Amino acid sequence: MFLLGLPAPGEPDDPGSWFSPDNEIWSSILGVYAMMSGLAVVLLVIATQFALGMSDMKRQRQMYRKIAKAFALGPLFGIPLLALGLHGGNAVTMALTPSGDELLTDIGEISNLGLGIVFGGILMYFKTGAVFLGLVIIVVIYFTILLIVAAWPALWAMTVSPFPTLQSWGEAGLITFGKLILLRATQGFVLRVTFALPWGSLGDATLIIGLLGTTAGVAIAFLGLPSSVLV
Repeated sequence: MFLLGLPAPGEPDDPGSWFSPDNEIWSSILGVYAMMSGLAVVLLVIATQFALGMSDMKRQRQMYRKIAKAFALGPLFGIPLLALGLHGGNAVTMALTPSGDELLTDIGEISNLGLGIVFGGILMYFKTGAVFLGLVIIVVIYFTILLIVAAWPALWAMTVSPFPTLQSWGEAGLITFGKLILLRATQGFVLRVTFALPWGSLGDATLIIGLLGTTAGVAIAFLGLPSSVLV
Protein backbone atom coordinates (compact mmCIF):
# COMPACT_ATOMS: atom_id res chain seq x y z
CA MET A 1 0.00 0.00 0.00
CA PHE A 2 1.43 3.37 -0.96
CA LEU A 3 1.67 6.23 1.52
CA LEU A 4 -1.81 7.64 1.01
CA GLY A 5 -3.45 4.40 -0.08
CA LEU A 6 -7.00 3.44 0.78
CA PRO A 7 -7.71 -0.12 1.93
CA ALA A 8 -9.76 -1.83 -0.77
CA PRO A 9 -11.02 -5.40 -1.22
CA GLY A 10 -9.57 -7.60 -3.95
CA GLU A 11 -7.97 -6.34 -7.14
CA PRO A 12 -9.22 -3.25 -9.00
CA ASP A 13 -9.49 -5.10 -12.31
CA ASP A 14 -11.11 -8.25 -10.91
CA PRO A 15 -14.64 -7.57 -9.57
CA GLY A 16 -14.99 -11.19 -8.53
CA SER A 17 -12.20 -10.74 -6.00
CA TRP A 18 -14.15 -7.92 -4.32
CA PHE A 19 -16.56 -10.49 -2.91
CA SER A 20 -13.96 -13.10 -1.92
CA PRO A 21 -10.62 -11.34 -1.46
CA ASP A 22 -7.52 -13.45 -0.90
CA ASN A 23 -6.69 -11.46 2.21
CA GLU A 24 -7.29 -12.39 5.84
CA ILE A 25 -8.14 -8.86 6.93
CA TRP A 26 -10.66 -8.32 4.16
CA SER A 27 -12.16 -11.77 4.64
CA SER A 28 -12.81 -10.82 8.27
CA ILE A 29 -14.20 -7.42 7.28
CA LEU A 30 -16.62 -8.99 4.80
CA GLY A 31 -17.62 -11.51 7.45
CA VAL A 32 -18.60 -8.64 9.72
CA TYR A 33 -20.28 -6.98 6.72
CA ALA A 34 -22.50 -10.06 6.35
CA MET A 35 -23.50 -9.86 10.02
CA MET A 36 -24.19 -6.14 9.67
CA SER A 37 -26.38 -6.95 6.67
CA GLY A 38 -28.53 -9.09 8.96
CA LEU A 39 -28.75 -6.23 11.44
CA ALA A 40 -29.60 -3.87 8.59
CA VAL A 41 -32.53 -6.05 7.54
CA VAL A 42 -33.88 -5.94 11.09
CA LEU A 43 -33.55 -2.15 11.19
CA LEU A 44 -35.21 -1.83 7.79
CA VAL A 45 -38.12 -4.01 8.92
CA ILE A 46 -38.58 -1.74 11.94
CA ALA A 47 -38.49 1.30 9.65
CA THR A 48 -41.07 -0.33 7.36
CA GLN A 49 -43.39 -1.01 10.28
CA PHE A 50 -43.01 2.61 11.32
CA ALA A 51 -43.87 3.72 7.77
CA LEU A 52 -46.98 1.53 7.75
CA GLY A 53 -48.29 3.48 10.72
CA MET A 54 -48.00 6.84 8.96
CA SER A 55 -51.30 8.54 8.22
CA ASP A 56 -49.80 10.86 5.59
CA MET A 57 -49.64 8.83 2.37
CA LYS A 58 -47.11 11.17 0.77
CA ARG A 59 -44.70 10.82 3.67
CA GLN A 60 -45.31 7.09 3.68
CA ARG A 61 -44.32 6.75 0.01
CA GLN A 62 -41.24 8.88 0.63
CA MET A 63 -40.29 6.62 3.50
CA TYR A 64 -40.73 3.51 1.37
CA ARG A 65 -38.41 4.98 -1.27
CA LYS A 66 -35.81 5.78 1.37
CA ILE A 67 -36.03 2.25 2.76
CA ALA A 68 -35.64 0.75 -0.72
CA LYS A 69 -32.64 3.00 -1.38
CA ALA A 70 -31.04 2.05 1.94
CA PHE A 71 -31.50 -1.65 1.18
CA ALA A 72 -30.07 -1.32 -2.33
CA LEU A 73 -27.03 0.79 -1.40
CA GLY A 74 -26.40 -1.05 1.85
CA PRO A 75 -26.85 -4.83 2.04
CA LEU A 76 -27.65 -5.47 -1.63
CA PHE A 77 -25.03 -3.59 -3.67
CA GLY A 78 -22.79 -2.26 -0.92
CA ILE A 79 -19.73 -4.37 -1.68
CA PRO A 80 -19.31 -3.36 -5.35
CA LEU A 81 -20.10 0.27 -4.52
CA LEU A 82 -17.52 0.32 -1.74
CA ALA A 83 -14.92 -1.43 -3.89
CA LEU A 84 -15.48 0.98 -6.78
CA GLY A 85 -15.19 3.96 -4.47
CA LEU A 86 -12.03 2.73 -2.76
CA HIS A 87 -10.25 1.47 -5.89
CA GLY A 88 -11.28 4.60 -7.79
CA GLY A 89 -10.07 6.79 -4.94
CA ASN A 90 -6.78 4.90 -4.93
CA ALA A 91 -6.31 5.41 -8.66
CA VAL A 92 -6.86 9.16 -8.41
CA THR A 93 -4.72 9.53 -5.29
CA MET A 94 -1.89 7.44 -6.73
CA ALA A 95 -1.84 9.60 -9.85
CA LEU A 96 -1.53 12.76 -7.75
CA THR A 97 0.78 11.70 -4.93
CA PRO A 98 4.58 11.97 -5.24
CA SER A 99 6.60 8.95 -4.15
CA GLY A 100 7.62 8.58 -0.52
CA ASP A 101 11.26 9.21 -1.46
CA GLU A 102 10.38 12.66 -2.77
CA LEU A 103 9.03 13.68 0.63
CA LEU A 104 12.50 13.47 2.17
CA THR A 105 14.82 14.14 -0.77
CA ASP A 106 16.02 17.43 0.65
CA ILE A 107 17.53 15.72 3.71
CA GLY A 108 20.64 15.05 1.65
CA GLU A 109 20.82 18.69 0.63
CA ILE A 110 21.25 19.97 4.19
CA SER A 111 25.03 19.75 3.79
CA ASN A 112 24.81 22.58 1.24
CA LEU A 113 23.51 25.03 3.82
CA GLY A 114 26.87 26.03 5.27
CA LEU A 115 26.18 28.43 8.13
CA GLY A 116 22.48 27.73 7.77
CA ILE A 117 22.81 24.09 8.74
CA VAL A 118 21.30 24.62 12.22
CA PHE A 119 18.28 26.40 10.80
CA GLY A 120 17.99 23.78 8.09
CA GLY A 121 18.21 21.02 10.68
CA ILE A 122 15.37 22.59 12.66
CA LEU A 123 13.24 22.77 9.53
CA MET A 124 13.96 19.16 8.65
CA TYR A 125 13.16 18.14 12.22
CA PHE A 126 9.70 19.67 11.96
CA LYS A 127 9.18 18.38 8.44
CA THR A 128 10.17 14.82 9.35
CA GLY A 129 8.07 15.06 12.50
CA ALA A 130 5.08 16.10 10.41
CA VAL A 131 5.61 13.11 8.14
CA PHE A 132 5.78 10.62 11.01
CA LEU A 133 2.84 12.15 12.85
CA GLY A 134 1.06 11.99 9.54
CA LEU A 135 1.84 8.27 9.41
CA VAL A 136 0.00 7.82 12.71
CA ILE A 137 -2.99 9.63 11.24
CA ILE A 138 -2.75 7.41 8.15
CA VAL A 139 -3.13 4.34 10.38
CA VAL A 140 -6.15 5.90 12.09
CA ILE A 141 -7.75 6.66 8.72
CA TYR A 142 -6.96 3.14 7.48
CA PHE A 143 -8.80 1.46 10.34
CA THR A 144 -11.62 4.01 10.24
CA ILE A 145 -12.30 3.04 6.64
CA LEU A 146 -12.26 -0.65 7.52
CA LEU A 147 -14.74 0.01 10.33
CA ILE A 148 -17.07 1.96 8.04
CA VAL A 149 -16.91 -0.74 5.36
CA ALA A 150 -17.76 -3.44 7.92
CA ALA A 151 -20.70 -1.42 9.23
CA TRP A 152 -21.84 -0.16 5.81
CA PRO A 153 -25.19 -2.03 5.58
CA ALA A 154 -26.15 -1.03 9.11
CA LEU A 155 -25.15 2.59 8.49
CA TRP A 156 -27.52 2.83 5.54
CA ALA A 157 -30.30 1.18 7.54
CA MET A 158 -29.72 3.65 10.37
CA THR A 159 -30.37 6.58 8.04
CA VAL A 160 -34.04 5.54 7.75
CA SER A 161 -34.46 4.61 11.40
CA PRO A 162 -37.35 6.28 13.26
CA PHE A 163 -34.84 7.11 15.99
CA PRO A 164 -32.98 10.41 15.36
CA THR A 165 -29.83 9.26 17.17
CA LEU A 166 -29.43 6.26 14.89
CA GLN A 167 -30.12 8.45 11.87
CA SER A 168 -27.34 10.84 12.84
CA TRP A 169 -24.89 7.98 13.42
CA GLY A 170 -25.67 6.43 10.05
CA GLU A 171 -25.39 9.72 8.18
CA ALA A 172 -22.13 10.58 9.97
CA GLY A 173 -20.58 7.25 8.97
CA LEU A 174 -21.56 7.58 5.31
CA ILE A 175 -20.40 11.19 5.11
CA THR A 176 -17.08 10.31 6.76
CA PHE A 177 -16.45 7.62 4.15
CA GLY A 178 -16.83 10.12 1.33
CA LYS A 179 -14.74 12.69 3.14
CA LEU A 180 -11.87 10.25 3.66
CA ILE A 181 -11.71 9.36 -0.04
CA LEU A 182 -11.76 13.06 -0.94
CA LEU A 183 -9.16 13.73 1.75
CA ARG A 184 -6.73 11.26 0.22
CA ALA A 185 -7.00 12.82 -3.23
CA THR A 186 -6.64 16.32 -1.77
CA GLN A 187 -3.57 15.30 0.23
CA GLY A 188 -2.01 13.87 -2.91
CA PHE A 189 -2.74 17.06 -4.82
CA VAL A 190 -1.23 19.28 -2.10
CA LEU A 191 1.93 17.15 -1.98
CA ARG A 192 2.21 17.08 -5.76
CA VAL A 193 1.96 20.88 -5.96
CA THR A 194 4.39 21.29 -3.06
CA PHE A 195 7.10 19.18 -4.65
CA ALA A 196 6.44 20.40 -8.19
CA LEU A 197 7.00 24.08 -7.41
CA PRO A 198 10.25 25.47 -8.89
CA TRP A 199 12.08 26.02 -5.62
CA GLY A 200 15.39 25.82 -7.50
CA SER A 201 14.73 29.09 -9.33
CA LEU A 202 14.78 31.20 -6.18
CA GLY A 203 18.50 32.00 -6.17
CA ASP A 204 20.83 31.68 -3.19
CA ALA A 205 17.95 31.23 -0.77
CA THR A 206 16.63 28.25 -2.72
CA LEU A 207 17.28 25.57 -0.11
CA ILE A 208 15.96 27.50 2.88
CA ILE A 209 12.86 28.71 1.03
CA GLY A 210 12.37 25.26 -0.43
CA LEU A 211 12.55 23.68 3.01
CA LEU A 212 10.10 26.24 4.39
CA GLY A 213 7.73 25.63 1.50
CA THR A 214 7.91 21.85 1.58
CA THR A 215 7.63 21.78 5.37
CA ALA A 216 4.46 23.87 5.14
CA GLY A 217 3.09 21.68 2.36
CA VAL A 218 3.78 18.45 4.24
CA ALA A 219 2.25 19.88 7.43
CA ILE A 220 -0.90 20.91 5.56
CA ALA A 221 -1.19 17.55 3.79
CA PHE A 222 -0.47 15.25 6.73
CA LEU A 223 -1.76 17.30 9.66
CA GLY A 224 -3.99 20.19 8.62
CA LEU A 225 -6.24 18.40 6.13
CA PRO A 226 -6.80 15.24 8.23
CA SER A 227 -7.55 17.37 11.29
CA SER A 228 -10.29 19.18 9.40
CA VAL A 229 -11.94 15.82 8.62
CA LEU A 230 -11.32 13.76 11.77
CA VAL A 231 -11.75 16.40 14.46
